[in-house]
Amino acid sequence: MRLKDTRRQSLHFRFAKQHSVAPLDLIEALSEELHRIGVRHSRVGGVTVKDGRVSWRLEPDFNSGAVIGWIEAADRKDREQTITGLTSFFTDSMGLAIIEK
Repeated sequence: MRLKDTRRQSLHFRFAKQHSVAPLDLIEALSEELHRIGVRHSRVGGVTVKDGRVSWRLEPDFNSGAVIGWIEAADRKDREQTITGLTSFFTDSMGLAIIEK
């Protein structure tokens, strides 16, 4: 029996301690990158994107220093592609080491 694919998935990016970038600064950098590449988004309390088949939100978690949120899409592959893009932004563009996602 195949389990039903869930549409909404929680996101939690926690970074290695040697990276002292505040989570609010990461959200701001992400917003700037989205603007640069032409992705429309809302910047109220975090970053929210509604782009075709995928919607997602990331916001700073000031208690843990992480970036948290959710992603929603009917197709698991769409969710995975977006998560891969976000991971690449944090690791490649920002030079951060993710220790939990």
